[in-house]
Amino acid sequence: MSWQATKTWKASTDPDFTVKMRRVLDLYDHRPADGVSPVWTRSGR
Repeated sequence: MSWQATKTWKASTDPDFTVKMRRVLDLYDHRPADGVSPVWTRSGR
């Protein structure tokens, strides 16, 4: 098994994708005072 690089972008077929995406992005900009925000790393470790 080996790593395969993806050279194409797969668009979501979810009709609510845009609404969901905007909600997630809004949480990054306006974190709730009583909530937590998810953190992802790109390091792969």
